[in-house]
Amino acid sequence: MSPISRPLRNVAPLAAAATALLLAGSATAASYFYPFTNATAGSTYHVGDSLTPSGSTVEFKQFQWFDGTWTATGVATVTLSAKAGGFANELNLNNINLRVIPDTPAVYATYKYAYFGGNVNLGVNGDLRNTNRPSDVDGDVVGGCDISVTEVPIPGSGGVRGEVDIDCPAGVVMDKFGVGGQEFFIDGVFFED
Repeated sequence: MSPISRPLRNVAPLAAAATALLLAGSATAASYFYPFTNATAGSTYHVGDSLTPSGSTVEFKQFQWFDGTWTATGVATVTLSAKAGGFANELNLNNINLRVIPDTPAVYATYKYAYFGGNVNLGVNGDLRNTNRPSDVDGDVVGGCDISVTEVPIPGSGGVRGEVDIDCPAGVVMDKFGVGGQEFFIDGVFFED
């Protein structure tokens, strides 16, 4: 009898084991979403500040200008603008990086953004990209993770809004990820472990 026509035996225990593994994996995975809706409009954060929302530590770090110079004078401000296409409150990152350090390494992260000029920093697992615009990293591998960027023009503004997805292939995790910009807004930060 050829291997293709051989009757399958003991399929039920194998299927049960596979289902148990899938359910166990999904039961332990957690996801975290930060829409900044509870942040007070006008609040500011500077390099060295940090927050501890559920599931992670969020740090505000130095920003690297396009010429490679680092600056520690940037500021993140909670605004009511909704430019990134998320919720009413969002963060305006002006020459500062926001870094998320999950309590448990993540396998996927995403965030919404609005970009109006200047350069952008994107980092995953300590691998930093310093680019002209967010879409420059679309299709790249950063810190071992696949980056996907989608964006559309914001009518009448000269800017764009979009979403960045950071997806880890099997066997890779995210210990930290972050982004910063000059005329840059971020909202809807989400990750799962």
